[in-house]
Amino acid sequence: MCKLYAAYTYVYAASFYEAGKVLQEIRDKRLYRSTHETMSISKSAKINFAI
Repeated sequence: MCKLYAAYTYVYAASFYEAGKVLQEIRDKRLYRSTHETMSISKSAKINFAI
């Protein structure tokens, strides 16, 4: 059970890291500018994710 928990923890940590890197790229390259004036407005917009 402990190894399984560690594996899940690693996967979730990696997912959060990747999501953070994507958000950082969106912010740094100002990719939100086509739809929103600032990043703070963009973060409050509803985001739909497909799983």
